[in-house]
Amino acid sequence: EGNVRYTQKADAIYAISLSWPGKALALTAPQPSQSTIVSMLGVKDPLEWKNEAGKLIIEMPNVSPDQFSIKYAYAFKLTNVQ
Repeated sequence: EGNVRYTQKADAIYAISLSWPGKALALTAPQPSQSTIVSMLGVKDPLEWKNEAGKLIIEMPNVSPDQFSIKYAYAFKLTNVQ
């Protein structure tokens, strides 16, 4: 998926974007379910997402990439995905 890498720990998959995704991040590898929860490390509230044409589309929070201490990777925790 270009600039996205994945890792897994217990029942969560982590998608790590190597650049700021902009307004949304589209992932094709993980398949969401109705109980999927998406969160971004460093952001308090869960993120909105939708399943569109076989892609998990994550809506980015209304924050600046400058607020994160690390500027070259942004991690998303995905639970209840396949």
